[in-house]
Amino acid sequence: MTIVITPKDRELLASRHYREFLRTELAERCAKKKLYSMRAFARDLECSVSSLCTVLSGKTHFSKATIHKMAAKLQKAEPVREYFVNLALAEMEAPGDTNNPHYVKAKEIRLQHLYVPAEVPHRMLNSWSLAPLALTLLLEIESEVRTDEALQKRLGVSSEELKKMIDELESIGWIQKTPDGPGTKIRFMELGNRGNAYEIRALHKKALDRAQWCLENMPFEQRYFYTAFFTMIPDNAREVSDKLRKHALTLAEEQGKPAPGHEVYAIGTYLVPLTQSVEAQT
Repeated sequence: MTIVITPKDRELLASRHYREFLRTELAERCAKKKLYSMRAFARDLECSVSSLCTVLSGKTHFSKATIHKMAAKLQKAEPVREYFVNLALAEMEAPGDTNNPHYVKAKEIRLQHLYVPAEVPHRMLNSWSLAPLALTLLLEIESEVRTDEALQKRLGVSSEELKKMIDELESIGWIQKTPDGPGTKIRFMELGNRGNAYEIRALHKKALDRAQWCLENMPFEQRYFYTAFFTMIPDNAREVSDKLRKHALTLAEEQGKPAPGHEVYAIGTYLVPLTQSVEAQT
């Protein structure tokens, strides 16, 4: 029997917490039906509205019996239902324990069904292709880039490699090219015209999962963490975020083109409003 995993199912499999899973499913149902609500969602899952709201707010968990009942009511492919159950049980039994059997099982399901969709046998999804991935991430950040020597340097590729990369992305409908003087600019296709948008997300998840694996398994002396706490006016968040992004790009560019003996590193930046997060949960 062939198991069909839809693009929407993959969005659920990308969830790292069962509450996120439920929120994603609720948002999808609301998008399909204008009058759909939290009350309707609770009815379909056969639980009370108050208990659903309380769980989604992070104040408590459902019982194990309720989790299994909900999985049956989700009307999803078996791997998706199984992923939801294991994700929930892992959080309920041992939050943050990556060795928990339910966490391990959930991760196996995610890896099997999210990252390499069988119905999209494109070579870019069946192998680790760092440069095209870097280009898609760059487009997500900057929306539009010019195909010139500066871009080649940032990606660490030759002009021929860059052209091949762009041709591949264009051939599967991810990007579009527009003339820009003597050169060319590229940007993502509009979401409405990008039938394979979930593939891009799958590539992004490959990179993020690889970085997460490195953080969990590599020797401690090879990991570098720096966190600063400060206060500021919320209106300044965008400006600070832009500075962080530019600084990360500058650091990456300073290292130059990859050479023998080099290893791939990831720079992650985040800006989190801690006070707001705390208030939102109380």
